[in-house]
Amino acid sequence: MEDRYKGWMKHDFVDEVIKLKGMLDEQEIELETLRAEREYVQKLKDELQEKLSEEHWKPKKNERGAGRKPMLTRELYADIMRQKDAGNSYRQIAKSLGVSVGLVGKACNMSGVAVEQLKHEQSLYNN
Repeated sequence: MEDRYKGWMKHDFVDEVIKLKGMLDEQEIELETLRAEREYVQKLKDELQEKLSEEHWKPKKNERGAGRKPMLTRELYADIMRQKDAGNSYRQIAKSLGVSVGLVGKACNMSGVAVEQLKHEQSLYNN
């Protein structure tokens, strides 16, 4: 009688091993799929980084340097911020520097990244 139970147990054990092997194969396929997706996402991330690089955001400038020059220079930005820190209103600053109120507002609301971009654009026009 014990031999018959051993046979059933062995058969159940083999079935369980086959089932676990199938599950392992499925997990390996899923892991390979996830790796491929991760590589694809990394590739897209690298492409996006390249598009956002310095070359992409460089102002359009032809050989003659024609085109509209930026109104807001580093010096003007510094003057605006100095007067803003002194407590002057946008209108007072605009009148004293001879620029529009909108330009003063733009300068006051610029983030640190935008200020760095302004410095970069100015260096391109000055070269």
